[in-house]
Amino acid sequence: WFNSVAELQFWSILTSFLSLSWSFNYYQAVKKNGALGFSSNPIGRVLLLLSNILQASSRLVAFILFAYACGDGNFWPMFVMVLVHIAMMSLIHYWQIRHKRVTTDRRKTKLQTIYQSVLNGISNLYLWNLILPLPEGEKINKTEKKESFQHQLI
Repeated sequence: WFNSVAELQFWSILTSFLSLSWSFNYYQAVKKNGALGFSSNPIGRVLLLLSNILQASSRLVAFILFAYACGDGNFWPMFVMVLVHIAMMSLIHYWQIRHKRVTTDRRKTKLQTIYQSVLNGISNLYLWNLILPLPEGEKINKTEKKESFQHQLI
């Protein structure tokens, strides 16, 4: 199994990738208030997991192709583009929270808003996600409209 460094790297990447997809899957299922639970909708949950795996793997392949396009050993352009992408998505999310009130009814401090914006900027590297703090003891606002086209485009 683990006889060489290449095999260890493969298993490390595979388990990290699957855990990332599973965590997105779990978050999205929790947001649906049990509608995507394994007991109530196992096919929907498996399809959601498969969707997350395919979306994240396509982004990972795009990162790898971009790294190869930069030449041998030139990883800095990829890191710069990743940081630019995180900053851009964080700014878009921050602007939406501050100006369009795409959030729960609770008021947030500026530090909480910045933290949430950076978290969403990082999470949008692999698939578009609007991570909001789940309200404690209250219902999630299901009529809230999210502008995903702007995020999908970037």
